[in-house]
Amino acid sequence: MTIDSPPIPGPIFFLGYGVSLLSAFIMTFTLILIFSRLNILVRPLNKLMIAMGKPVIPFGGIPVILSFLFVLWLFYFAGWINHENLRLFQKITLGVTMMMALGIYDDIYQCPPKIKFLCQIIIAVILFFAGFQIDRIGNVIELGSFSIFLTVFWIVGITNSINLVDGIDGLASGLILLSCITLSFVYLERDMVEASFLTVILTGSVFGFFIFNFPPAKIILGDTGSLSLGLLISLITLLPLSQKFTDEIYYLIPIITLLIPI
Repeated sequence: MTIDSPPIPGPIFFLGYGVSLLSAFIMTFTLILIFSRLNILVRPLNKLMIAMGKPVIPFGGIPVILSFLFVLWLFYFAGWINHENLRLFQKITLGVTMMMALGIYDDIYQCPPKIKFLCQIIIAVILFFAGFQIDRIGNVIELGSFSIFLTVFWIVGITNSINLVDGIDGLASGLILLSCITLSFVYLERDMVEASFLTVILTGSVFGFFIFNFPPAKIILGDTGSLSLGLLISLITLLPLSQKFTDEIYYLIPIITLLIPI
């Protein structure tokens, strides 16, 4: 998997951020309105509300992910980002959609932990064979057949790390914002334009949701959002490897960020 990074005009970055923020804000507001007006409550949601001690909606990840994918494909078809990255965007969309579907199922039906973990591994393996791979450490250690184990561990580990901090108002979304902002500047500094653009529109999408997630939260990411956003962060940190930046520490950024609450 390779990433081509022709220049993307600066205004496109700002436009991508603005559109993703606005679309996520509108989608999140609409979702809250639907739940409150129609009083949509099913048993799993009632249990969550009792556990949280207040009315809360666990599907915040839906508007965040839909906003991210909307802007990604809108700008692609508008010709503002490189068309040679079609397969990369397709793989990201496939992976995020599968993980979001798992999260939605878990938020509604409380998927058994072992089954959920197995599904995460399957998704990670699919993405490994799709090209998201850690094939070496630095410029010295070739992983060979061990690559699949480290890659799956990385994807599943980051995904669940985000999932673990969800539930506290603003914590998970705040940490994701911090990771994305940091990655955006680091990638721009290293001229990894496409990777930086992905983090910019993800930042906008998460911030549009974060406004409603700030204490006292009306909505949380839920497994729908924490799993799919954790997956996105893990995949974005693997992108530099496709450009042979094997001696960098991009992959440490989400780990350092997740250590902050600890």
